[in-house]
Parts: sequence; structure tokens; C-alpha cells
Amino acid sequence: MKLLKIISLITQTEISKFYNILTNVITNIDESINLEKSTDAEHFVKTFSKTEVYEKYKEELSKSIKGDIFLDIISDIIVRDGNSIMSRDWFKTLLEKEICALEERIGYFDLIFKGEVRDIEKARIRDYTILLNCTKTAYTNDLERGAETKITLDELSILKTLKNSLDLSNDEFRAILFYAIGTKELDKYDIDEVIKKLHDAGIAFYKKSRLVIYVPDEIVYLLREIKAINLADKYTRRILKCLDDKMINKVKKLHGIREVERHKKIEAIIKQGINIESVLSDEIFDDEVRESDKKKIINEIIESKLEIHLDNSGRTVNEKIGNLVKYFNNLDKDPNIGIARDGYEKLLLDLKTMMQNLEQLIRKEFDIEPRVELTGETLLDYNVRPKDVLYLLPITELKKFCLEHNVSYRGKNIINSILA
Repeated sequence: MKLLKIISLITQTEISKFYNILTNVITNIDESINLEKSTDAEHFVKTFSKTEVYEKYKEELSKSIKGDIFLDIISDIIVRDGNSIMSRDWFKTLLEKEICALEERIGYFDLIFKGEVRDIEKARIRDYTILLNCTKTAYTNDLERGAETKITLDELSILKTLKNSLDLSNDEFRAILFYAIGTKELDKYDIDEVIKKLHDAGIAFYKKSRLVIYVPDEIVYLLREIKAINLADKYTRRILKCLDDKMINKVKKLHGIREVERHKKIEAIIKQGINIESVLSDEIFDDEVRESDKKKIINEIIESKLEIHLDNSGRTVNEKIGNLVKYFNNLDKDPNIGIARDGYEKLLLDLKTMMQNLEQLIRKEFDIEPRVELTGETLLDYNVRPKDVLYLLPITELKKFCLEHNVSYRGKNIINSILA
């Protein structure tokens, strides 16, 4: 949901923290920029969208996240598709699932460090061990001077630099971090304190009368930039589905993923926050594959499998991948959804008639809670567009839909044909 719409749904008190942070940011940039509390919502949003204000706000938010390990975990939930609007109880459910999944990963790394996992390369285990030893040192070095064990902000920054140098995912880093320091931080949270933390950081708005958390699309994009998440999950999923089993298995082995079924491997890659640009540029290829062969494979993924024809395909592998990422990010911010809004409602109705489990499929893929009615307008508030829904369907169901509604798709992209 856009910031402008959220402002219309909440009270002045509920927007106050966001306003205060924004005011401080503006004061540090240019005191001539005026932002009165009584100003209209459109002016408020335009002020936030100014490049210098947006960048400074991102800088302040980045400091908050980097200095708070638990806030970093929470923000991982928020940047996922469908999690920008949540009831208090649903957010609590998602957070419990996140912590449970993290504890399972910690248990898996315990097996790795004990030498009980066979299908991970020795070089990767060496990387894990380097990060583990450095984390333990950062956590315990204060004991030598009689201080409490902790990891300082500077030490955490160095550890994250090490993580990036070792090409580890956010998930691998976090699991090793908590393996080293213990999980007491995970066990003592209070859901209302967590929501307050989001509000105080200027990430979310909380409407107490309805117990609903709102995170504006603009903040979601900003968080993804801070966390170096270059694509929304729905687009990463589209790309990964185009990769063959050998490619998926190479990524699985490199990042200590234990899932066996193809679908679960793909979801684990997404959940771990593995950089899709790194996946496409290096991780799916054997070391001896030449640059020219990589370019052919990337071209085939983009043009034949994704059926996307970029205005500028790029000359190098990295340029091609970068242009693909840019294409999807521009698509995500495009106000044009491909069909009229009432057409979206009709499409959903037709799809529900054909597929009894459509709502279940949408809720599972985008983490939308059961109490939310899945109308076209509601899905757009969650930034779930017609194409996003159609891409969830197996090709057999898409063909069946075309047959029942006299849609011709031969020689064309079947989803584009349905939306034409």
C-alpha cells in the first residue's frame, strides 16, 4: 500500500514518529524545506520522495537496522511479498515461524560443524568456520577486561564485510551468528515491544484501534536497498523456476540447503536471501564455463524461458543480469497493472471458478492471513498484481483457462495473451 493511502487511514498520533524522523532528516539537509504537521498528505509524500530526503532517511534507517540484530530479523519478514499489511496476531505468527526456522537452521549448522553433513563442499565448510571463529572472538573478547560479552556495532559491521567477502547469504550469516552467541535474544521478545520498535524506527505505522500494522511500499523498497535485496521474492521465484535441476542443486550445495524437493529448494533459496545476481552470474555455472557460453545461457533464460525482450540486453553477463533486475524493479513500481481494475476482479472470479484452491495458493505464496478477503483491490494493496497471480498457476491450468475463455495464445506469451 502506498504511503499516501496509509496516511489517509491513520491518525495524527500514529503518524507522529514518522513525521518526527522526517522532520529531523529535513532539518539536517535544508531548513528551507517546510513540513508542517497540518500540511496535506500529498505534500508530505512528495517531501519524503525528494531524492536527498529519501537517501538521508535511508541512512538513518540503515543505522537502526545495523545496530539491532532483532530489528534486522523483523525487517526480513517485512520485505517479503504480502507482508506489508498485517494484523498484530498475524505478525506474531510470522515472527514465531521466522524464529522457529532460524533455530532449525542453527541446529543444522551444529551438524555441519560436527562433520555430520556430507554434501557440502570442504571449501564452504572452511568459510563457515572462519565466520564462526571470528564471531566467537568478537563476542567474547570483552571478557578479557571484565566486561559483559557482546558484539559491538563496529564488530558487527566487520563481520558483515567478512560475510560478503565469503559470499554467504543473510540466512547463513544469521544462523552462524546465533550459533556463536546463543539464542537468548530470540527467546525474550514481546510482540508489542517489537511493534513499538518498528514504529519508533520509522518503518511501520500501527493503527491501534484495529490492531493492524502498515508498511508503505516506499519503505519496503527502501529496506530492500538497505539489505541489498535486489528483487522482490515473486520475481526471484520466476527466475529460479526457469533454472534446470543441476543449476538449482549447485546453489543448494553452495549454501547449505537441506531440502530435497525442487519446489522446497527454490523456496529455501528465496528465504535465505541469496543474491539472485550472484546466482545467475556465477553460482549456477561450473568453474570452466566460458563467458561466451554463460551469455548464451543467460540469453536463453531471459528470452526463451522468461519470454522477456529487454530494450537493452547488455553486452556482458553482468550487464544482462543487471538489466533483467532493473526490468523487474521498474515493473514492480509501474502503476499500470496490465488490465483495468474491474478486469482484475473478473479475472479472479473466473480463476476461482476454475480452480477451487486458488485462494489457498495465493495466501501461501504471499503470506496473506486467512481473515483478509482476496479481492482485486485488496491484492493491489499488498502489491500482488494480475501477472503475479497468473504466474502461480501451472501451465496446464493456464491452457485450460485459455480454452474455456477462447483466448488464443499460440506463438505468444500465454500470460500476456490472457491479460490482452
